[in-house]
Amino acid sequence: MIPSWKRSRALDLFDRLDVTGSATITEPDLQELAEHTVVGTKADPDSVKAKAIRAGYDYLWQTVFAPMDLNGDRQVNLVEFEEGLNHLDDDSFVPAITMIATAIFNAYDLDENGSLSQQEIINWLGEYGVSHQDALAHVRDMDTNRNGTVSYKELVSAITDYYINPEASLDGHWMFGPKRVTRHEAPAEPTLDLMPALSPEF
Repeated sequence: MIPSWKRSRALDLFDRLDVTGSATITEPDLQELAEHTVVGTKADPDSVKAKAIRAGYDYLWQTVFAPMDLNGDRQVNLVEFEEGLNHLDDDSFVPAITMIATAIFNAYDLDENGSLSQQEIINWLGEYGVSHQDALAHVRDMDTNRNGTVSYKELVSAITDYYINPEASLDGHWMFGPKRVTRHEAPAEPTLDLMPALSPEF
């Protein structure tokens, strides 16, 4: 049984990857995210950088999600996902996340100096609707050596630690885009006013 904190973060990931709102994760979902990322980086669709991003998402599907598809319908529903979490270890999950993070890092590192400037990260997060102010806050939190940029190591650590370290900050949760409607939580029960106010009598 996985710890509650890890289950919560994994379900958060499920919501972010379910781009169609079908309450399932499919290979086309991940392909759509890959293409959105390629467009956001403004990379040539046929470039090495674009192909690396697609390869990262394909690897995530093949190594993490495809094995969870118990009934062979090429989609992973919430029941399959939760069952799969019980058998998913960091040795298979972390390399897939790292591969995507590396590809995206390289695509946004426009000057290829091995680090991302504040503006490069703002551009990245802006593609997912993150505000300028929130993006700057993420930069400050990830910039552990306080040199004004985020290195490859700092970025990958922030992203992978979010999923494997209970003490990690939330700065690694945005790599897959915004959180969509949380479909794994039951809707709140409506509050019924069983004792309506009575009009005062005069």
